[in-house]
Amino acid sequence: NAPAAASPLYDEALARFERIQDGWGAGDSLLALGLIAGEGGQQPAARERLSRALAVFQKVGDIRGTLRVIEAAAHLAARDGRAERALTLAGAAAAARHTLATPLPRPQQERLEKTLDAARRGLAPQEAAAAWMHGWSLSADEAVALAFDE
Repeated sequence: NAPAAASPLYDEALARFERIQDGWGAGDSLLALGLIAGEGGQQPAARERLSRALAVFQKVGDIRGTLRVIEAAAHLAARDGRAERALTLAGAAAAARHTLATPLPRPQQERLEKTLDAARRGLAPQEAAAAWMHGWSLSADEAVALAFDE
């Protein structure tokens, strides 16, 4: 499949970005590798790469990158059958994007919505709404903690 075939290219890009100390490039490569691992059902590898991406984005002060990691963690949570966590994380990212006036690009928004629709079907409507609104009440630090709290 195409995403798995791209993994070696992202590994190479990551090595190059780390060599030249390009934090944004390294974070973006780690994020892509985390998404690829998650789509391939390799949840521990996905979490490890996303955690590393988060650390890089936070080090360089990239809030958009941090939000992308939180959204990726929402995808992973939904794949793990953790619907409430998925909706809470996505709600937290949506709230931050609203505050920063940085909407998620349409293709990523559509992909996230597809994932969240499946998560919503796993909960009663009021539970799904409560999880989403709980996300809107979280600080960025609380959302990050939730994303990687096992």
